[in-house]
Amino acid sequence: MDHDRVGCACRRCGAAVHDLVPDGPAIHRCTRCDITEGHRLARQLRWEDWGGWDSIGPWRAQENEYQVCEDCGHEEHLGSTGNIQI
Repeated sequence: MDHDRVGCACRRCGAAVHDLVPDGPAIHRCTRCDITEGHRLARQLRWEDWGGWDSIGPWRAQENEYQVCEDCGHEEHLGSTGNIQI
């Protein structure tokens, strides 16, 4: 079921449905009502190219750790985990 919004409130369920965008390293802001909140960061691991590509893909990759906000997509790179694929 889709939300039926009036501003940031849903007429059907009463929930607040904000359009959040990053507004700095610690907060995000709603583009509709200007409310600001702290990020809800979740740990995320990604394998990323580290050295080049050949005909079948990256020939070397490293695993990097990020914290990503579940609400607005803001991310912070925390560094490599030290895992490498060759």
